[in-house]
Amino acid sequence: MTITPQQWADAGRTRSQLRTELASQRLVRLRRGAYLATPLPTDWQLHQLKLRATLPSLGPSTYFAYTSAAVAHGLPLLARRLGEVVVVRTGGGHGCVNPTLHARIAQLGDTETSIVDGLPVTSLARTVADLVRTLPYDEAVMIADAGLRRGLDRDDLLAATHKGRGCRMARRALLFADGRSESPGESLSRIRMEAAGLPAPELQQVILDRLGNFLARTDFCWEDYGIIGEFDGAVKYGRLLKPGETAADVIKAEKRREQALIDAGWIVIRWTWDDLWNHGFESRLQRAIDGRRDLLSMGIDWRLP
Repeated sequence: MTITPQQWADAGRTRSQLRTELASQRLVRLRRGAYLATPLPTDWQLHQLKLRATLPSLGPSTYFAYTSAAVAHGLPLLARRLGEVVVVRTGGGHGCVNPTLHARIAQLGDTETSIVDGLPVTSLARTVADLVRTLPYDEAVMIADAGLRRGLDRDDLLAATHKGRGCRMARRALLFADGRSESPGESLSRIRMEAAGLPAPELQQVILDRLGNFLARTDFCWEDYGIIGEFDGAVKYGRLLKPGETAADVIKAEKRREQALIDAGWIVIRWTWDDLWNHGFESRLQRAIDGRRDLLSMGIDWRLP
């Protein structure tokens, strides 16, 4: 429930009590003059609420931008990027930063703004271009992958970011980006693989058995070595749910699918977010690749008869 200072006072509570509630995080400031009571939503939901709370105070030439536009467009962001609301003002004046709002000055072209769910925002292309120039490489790749997956053109993005601050980072991220990555975890997995010197995998590969029957569609595949990589994110099984299915049904189906792949001679290696942060999967992949290379060097085909 959103609370205003007047509602707080009308309930007979003091400013000192308000400060105490904010410090204990039993209340969260959405913007100046608007507070949210617990239970608190997720960081993503909270930022969306902040956008709605800020909307009435926006000027006619002000747009949500950067990370705030990314939330509106549904682009992936790490939670630590979701603290402040970011806007750009195109009508002149100057920027400002306060505890709840970061306002920048910018010029936007006619095609660089849009309305998303009633929110004035920078366009998807402009938002991606802004973020790949300003975010660290790992996060820039997540954004670039998502932008390409949503249909943006790589050459257009390269042209939009070819000069100015952050242009080299933007170019590096955009050239590495691949719209076939279907989640931030898959994007980060590719970055970790490249850094570890692993061979580049094929993405979203369809695997057939010897008779041409469908076995699986995989996150990562090294077909020459008979190795499949699967990133198991928190929302993966939910995304696979069909009408009437439960998470348990999906997990059982995944186990059957994996056993069919193993029976056909494939090695299946899975990892999670913890493995990405702790670099816990690259060595497993490397050992599997080395083992299959040894077999191939001896003229032994990994494919089972």
